[in-house]
Amino acid sequence: MSSQVQHGYDHPSEIVLSDMEREYLGLIAQGQHPSRIAATTGHDEKDIRGVLDGARAKLGAANLLNAVSTALLRGLIDRDI
Repeated sequence: MSSQVQHGYDHPSEIVLSDMEREYLGLIAQGQHPSRIAATTGHDEKDIRGVLDGARAKLGAANLLNAVSTALLRGLIDRDI
């Protein structure tokens, strides 16, 4: 019997997030809502959600909370940006 645990998902060894993906995920990690990010940055909320969805897909995350926690654990974002 193998001592390695197989999970139902893969973690690519190197995930590269764009500057905007890191920025928006970091703001979400600080507790900001996409509508607040839109108001602060002047970008359209739909565009912000699109960037966040792209980051979520790159991270293989099921949802935004999972994307933020994965990015934090992997050191891809800093909660205190």
